[in-house]
Amino acid sequence: TRPTISCVAWQPNSSKTLSVGCSTGVFVWEVISQKSSSLPSRTTFHATPGPVTSLSYTPDGRQCLVTTRSRLLVFDCVVGEEGMAIRSVTAPAFILMSPSYCFSMLADGQRFHILRGITEGCETFTRLQAPVHCAAWSPSGSHLLFALADSPLVLMLEIYSPQEVNSKISAQTAVLIDLHKTLAYNEEENWTIEGMSMDDKGQRLAVLARDSSTSLSKVFLFGLTLLSSSVFELEVVAEKMGAAHILYQHKPKQGAMLCVCCDNGDVNFIPDATLPS
Repeated sequence: TRPTISCVAWQPNSSKTLSVGCSTGVFVWEVISQKSSSLPSRTTFHATPGPVTSLSYTPDGRQCLVTTRSRLLVFDCVVGEEGMAIRSVTAPAFILMSPSYCFSMLADGQRFHILRGITEGCETFTRLQAPVHCAAWSPSGSHLLFALADSPLVLMLEIYSPQEVNSKISAQTAVLIDLHKTLAYNEEENWTIEGMSMDDKGQRLAVLARDSSTSLSKVFLFGLTLLSSSVFELEVVAEKMGAAHILYQHKPKQGAMLCVCCDNGDVNFIPDATLPS
């Protein structure tokens, strides 16, 4: 039986290493094709003490953070050491490291934490109405976009914090996108956000949404201006049954390429996922 895929992440500074979290641990896939491919043949497997709920790389790609239902683990990607538990968490847990190294977001149960780096300092914000289902950091680490389970809303957390370690983190949360309003909501449709990913310039947000009434998934592309909290230019770039995860793969020469992973293990690339000028 093929393990259920729960999360995916590209290793930074690598054009082909894709890590996949599942019910038994973490698979590291070597993706060769830049078009559409099924499960690659070259894989490495790391077992975890329980199903993986999320994973996120540090910006240099040297460490991979992994959450299970009860632990936050750190894997050393350079020497290949197995995961070391550094924190207890409450299910369902979600971890995401910011590209700037400044902060990590850790949500466990219905609590929401902002960490400095991986472990130093911690600010816990208001109790959430539901667990965090997916999230995306801005390149600078000043904005965190996230969606709760079974919700059509993209929420934005703007973080205000001096760089001193002992300084207090403050933040303000607002609704950035309401899919029901954006899509001229039809009462027969029930859209919920399943995934999101931001490009490395913080100008585009890809959102994977699923209509529970039909099980159809769509990938929406939004233009962003985070400083003014504005959203513009909506475009549907993919419609696919079984789409489960989306993420940008960042390449120095080719820019951001949008990757769509499906329930059956297919990996599809959308190289032209850009907004019209």
